[in-house]
Amino acid sequence: MLEKKYSTKVIMCKTIRNSKGLALSSRNKLLSKKQINIAEKIITSLKLLKIKLKKLDQIEKKIMDEKKILEKKFNCKIQYLELRNKKNFKKTNKLKNSKLFVALFLKKVRLIDNF
Repeated sequence: MLEKKYSTKVIMCKTIRNSKGLALSSRNKLLSKKQINIAEKIITSLKLLKIKLKKLDQIEKKIMDEKKILEKKFNCKIQYLELRNKKNFKKTNKLKNSKLFVALFLKKVRLIDNF
């Protein structure tokens, strides 16, 4: 099998969000009003987590602990919750030049976001 190599350039842009911080997406139409409310609460929790991480040394542990808490509290499945470098997208434990990336399922709907 031949492998093709593609030259890819990532262009960052601002995410458009509703008044509660949920990223606007066509997938949101697949969510019930209750699920949208849950998604908004999860987003709020993740934004607060990013702020809390600034005061902690054990960043990776706190992220994993928060993942478990959110899954239990909101009955969702978090596929990944990771801190990644903004430039090369490698996992990191440093907040500088990084973003928190998340993919989660609310029932069968997969939502992705970053902060």
